[in-house]
Amino acid sequence: MSLLLASLINNRFVLGQVRVQPCVDKPDETIDGFPEFNTGVGDIKDPSVRAKLRALAKRIVQSHSTADRIIGVEIHGHADATLRIKDKQEAAQTELEVSQERADNALELLLSMIEQESSKSLSTVIRGNSTTRALGAKCRKVKPAQTEADMKKNRRVEIFLKVVRFRPVPPSPEPPPPPRPPELGTHWRIQIKNGTVTTVSSPVGEGIGVARISLDVVITDLDRKQQATFTASANGGVVVGGSSGVSTLPGAGTVTNIQRGSPQDFRTKQGTTLDGFNGAVVLGQNPGIGVSVASVGGSFRFTFDGIPGQPSVDVSGGSDPFGVPQASVIAPADGKLEMQGAPASAP
Repeated sequence: MSLLLASLINNRFVLGQVRVQPCVDKPDETIDGFPEFNTGVGDIKDPSVRAKLRALAKRIVQSHSTADRIIGVEIHGHADATLRIKDKQEAAQTELEVSQERADNALELLLSMIEQESSKSLSTVIRGNSTTRALGAKCRKVKPAQTEADMKKNRRVEIFLKVVRFRPVPPSPEPPPPPRPPELGTHWRIQIKNGTVTTVSSPVGEGIGVARISLDVVITDLDRKQQATFTASANGGVVVGGSSGVSTLPGAGTVTNIQRGSPQDFRTKQGTTLDGFNGAVVLGQNPGIGVSVASVGGSFRFTFDGIPGQPSVDVSGGSDPFGVPQASVIAPADGKLEMQGAPASAP
């Protein structure tokens, strides 16, 4: 009965404290036929005995190329009850000594065969994990033995294999690579959704006023198919009156509603993300006097301060077809872009 003795910690086995139960457990191999008081396996005249040990040595060597490795043996030596010694205590001591020598001699012969089949290093490993025990006449197979053949069955050694189930601990998984920085897009589209331009005449001088631009715009990342809505706002100077017919009385003001305009594609010189448009923007308007009603809102010029080297982008805006522009020019003014919510997939 092979004994499974070990568990693994970091690819190394740890032997357990498992012992064979004498007279109970079935051995992996038995060598019997010793003449009375003889202790050497060579004293047995049966040639199959050495063949058994040789086969066992080969089995131990071959196990070290498998998951279940034989790393040692436990050998029990046995004797028949001696009738030649009348003193029972002396007889029992003799039986123990003879059985111990049989176990020791069998182990030495097995180790020499392992060294022949493999190497001294493996033989040393097996020796370090092997034990012998003397059981005297305690575990006789035949009680009482009446014939020499029965006596030889009692004069024996029993070999038990110690097996380690070798399960290498899998290596720790490689740490995941650091997250890649977001790919930076350079192809964009911007479109005005709606907004207002509020103009107010200034008491400083005729034809001079101030304007507030407030627009909702959609910017689309064409490289990654994402888009986000931004609010653009800026306050700037304005020229009012003239051909527009707007009153130039101080404090007079009007509101122009800006509707959806045409989309405008553009490229950035440097890669960025939608978040990169958050922040400062320079924003101005040319109301487009004399253009068609469909584009009466004129065009708005965006310069994104957060993207270095970015040229200005002109974006058209529409207005109420019943309204008219309320100013000739709104000078570019510092403003800001604020993203509303998170980017979403572009349709």
